[in-house]
Amino acid sequence: MIYFAYGSNLDPGQMFERCPSHSTIGIARLPNHRLTFPRYSPVRRCATAGVEACEGENVWGVLYRIGEDDIPILHFHEGYDPYGPEEENRHVLGKVQVIRPGARVAQTAEAYLAVADGTDALPSRAYMQLLIEGAKFHGLPRSWITWLEVVRAVG
Repeated sequence: MIYFAYGSNLDPGQMFERCPSHSTIGIARLPNHRLTFPRYSPVRRCATAGVEACEGENVWGVLYRIGEDDIPILHFHEGYDPYGPEEENRHVLGKVQVIRPGARVAQTAEAYLAVADGTDALPSRAYMQLLIEGAKFHGLPRSWITWLEVVRAVG
């Protein structure tokens, strides 16, 4: 599976724990989308990342290659059960078109898309730090890192 990560899975330590056989393909952007925080995580005790369509905006992230053995583990952590009741999924797995720096054409990848739950919670500073440190680790654009650093957070 080619997976586009834009949330806490940017963190290399978290990805290694969840998907030890993954490999990093490189950075990419999801055009005409913006980063949102539409879902409350009782585990993290804060709002967590999602994306929504927004003309002219971009969401930066990382493309990973995920091995077959790791996919069910990633599904579990993302709250996605392809065989269970759809309404119980915290995320759905969807195909997105991302663009790698220097590429002339988009590439299809899969991304976990948060199912909004109506929360008005904010992300925590600790959660945002995972995104920021992951973005720095992977060399995402400085403008994106700056944007992440000013997201309103609690804690």
